[in-house]
Order: sequence, then structure tokens, then C-alpha cells
Amino acid sequence: MVDQGGCSGLEYKFELETEEEPEEEDVVIPFDGGVSVRVDRDSWLWLRGSKVEWVEEVARAAFIVTANPNATQACGCKSSFAPKHDPRKM
Repeated sequence: MVDQGGCSGLEYKFELETEEEPEEEDVVIPFDGGVSVRVDRDSWLWLRGSKVEWVEEVARAAFIVTANPNATQACGCKSSFAPKHDPRKM
């Protein structure tokens, strides 16, 4: 999901979801092996076209957004971004 916060204005938040059925308002993106990513529709507006990767670094192992076409800049740790525009107003 995307929420207000972080050092760039909006921050990415990831959670592991074990619920079988997605919420009606969720966008579901399936991947190989029966894994899928769920995003609420409001966050989807900010994330559409983004690339999400699993990274293992010295200080952490986590999912991160490595490319977001809706961002003008991202913080160094890739946990937040500054949006180009508000997609809800388009």
C-alpha cells in the first residue's frame, strides 16, 4: 500500500496477507507458484506501472519498489517517494 509519510512524502508499506479471498476493492496481480500481490485501489493509482523486487542486503531483506513511473524522486532506502502528480485528480 501507499500511505502518507516517509522522507519523500509518500511511503510504501508491505504486509504478508494470508487471507484467501481478496477484498472487493483490491487489485490482484498473480505470479508463478501461486503467489499474488494485492493492492488496494487507492494505492494502485500511485503504483501502476511500478516494479517490485525482493532484495537481500546486509542490513535487510525486503520487498522494495525499484521503479515507479509515478514518482519524481525516491529516498535512498527506496521506502518512500515524491509523486509526479495526484492520480486521483486526473
